[in-house]
Amino acid sequence: MNNKRKTPMNEKRIIEEFQKRERNISIVTGVVVFLGPMILGILYFASYYKVIPDRFILLVGMMLLIPLFFIIISRRCPNCGAFMNRYRIFPKTCHKCGAKLK
Repeated sequence: MNNKRKTPMNEKRIIEEFQKRERNISIVTGVVVFLGPMILGILYFASYYKVIPDRFILLVGMMLLIPLFFIIISRRCPNCGAFMNRYRIFPKTCHKCGAKLK
């Protein structure tokens, strides 16, 4: 097993850490889903009336991709650091080390 952590965490600590990460992912996802289209819509109408340049909209759209990278990085096992399985949205255990996550 190729663990990134030197000492394994106890089960309660793993579950708490995973719940904290899932909560952060939920907050970031909610902000992007609700505020992202609103920000882009406002910028679109502002550029339609030539208040701001079109390149600024592209820049803001690219900035909305930053939370996507945060979500990908955060979806890791707290025990071994392996990425969560992409086909299981709500995993109960780590597919690599078998640590209980919920």
